[in-house]
Amino acid sequence: LNYNYGAKYFLTLSFRVDGSSKFSPSNRWAPFWSVGGSWIISDESFMKPVSWINLLKLRGSYGTSGNSDIDDYLYMQLYSFGRNYMDEPGSTLSTMGNEDLTWEKNHNADLGIEMKFFKRFNLSVDVYNRKTFDLLLAVPVSMTTGYENQMRNVGSMVNRGVELSLATTVINSDKFNWVSTLTFARNHNEILDLYRGVTIIVSTKIRTVGQALQTFYLAEWAGVNSADGSPMWYDENGNLTKDYNQARKVIAGNADPKFTAGWTNNLTYGNWALNFMFYCSYGNLIFNQLNNELISDGATTELNQSATAMDYWKQPGDNASNPKVVQNNGSNSNRFSTRYLEDGSYIRLKNIQLSYTLPSQACEKIKLSRCMIYAQVQNPFVWTKFTGLDPETRSNGIYYYDYPKQRLFLMGLNLSF
Repeated sequence: LNYNYGAKYFLTLSFRVDGSSKFSPSNRWAPFWSVGGSWIISDESFMKPVSWINLLKLRGSYGTSGNSDIDDYLYMQLYSFGRNYMDEPGSTLSTMGNEDLTWEKNHNADLGIEMKFFKRFNLSVDVYNRKTFDLLLAVPVSMTTGYENQMRNVGSMVNRGVELSLATTVINSDKFNWVSTLTFARNHNEILDLYRGVTIIVSTKIRTVGQALQTFYLAEWAGVNSADGSPMWYDENGNLTKDYNQARKVIAGNADPKFTAGWTNNLTYGNWALNFMFYCSYGNLIFNQLNNELISDGATTELNQSATAMDYWKQPGDNASNPKVVQNNGSNSNRFSTRYLEDGSYIRLKNIQLSYTLPSQACEKIKLSRCMIYAQVQNPFVWTKFTGLDPETRSNGIYYYDYPKQRLFLMGLNLSF
């Protein structure tokens, strides 16, 4: 339902019911709704004296939405086959099942302002608070059940932040025009509640109240012993230990960037046009799980190793970044730890395009209404300290045999008849 009064006051209402076969028939359907409104303040009579403001609009919304992004059939108790015994067909337990599994729900509140001023600046600012209930998470269970974990609705978390966009016409003349847009976003994620206050530890991550969902929980790496080349970690008392089993695990940061930003530019000179965009992600951590195999200190000798693995300890006094190489690596130096945790910040030139549009007289001679020739490069450059192939990895911050973003070179012809 959309309604406006006097072309200044706007109201939007919506209601929907979604269903997903990923949940049991009794929990398959869920209703979601939203309400939003806006007010064009600049059209009010009291704004007429403020001539430098061309548009001022206040808007807000509140609503609910759902998430069913889990694997199929997790609500069912399943078996897998192929576990044969004594030449007889066999099966094993594979999925614990949960008939109570249901939609993950979000309550979203957003308040924003749009402003155009001096006829060349466009500013947009949004602040939001998104609370998520009934989180869909795999919860570890006692191995006596025959399973390792069960998918459950286990708690709530919040995402709150701000998004800004500023577009401006830097130059506007008869021959040359330059429009530039800056964007900025900052998000804070925090778990508010978990089922029965349980802390969930899965592989490299910890899910606990007060921390972000993608928080790393790893043994704390202390470097290489220069005397004998042994790996070292910190124990519970902060002392050095060569025993991985004595290493303390620490909350080492998370995979969420502190902020992201973008810079888009559109320049035209006569019939020529140049467009390019930079994107930046700052402050996120990446667990380079691939280095667990490619800098393995002898644990995976059947695999090729990274060139970085060549910086290993060889004799007393060496200040090497990697321990001594030992066949099969009984030192556990390549086990998961903060050794493989890296800064994932980067700046990427995502796209650059140069185009030329033929003059209208030339197009008419070949019976075309428009003809544009262009050349484009996508993902030409990235600046980062991350040692993997591409810092733009999965949102959970785990890098493992990820295929990098392709660098694409394109040339094209756009014709209109």
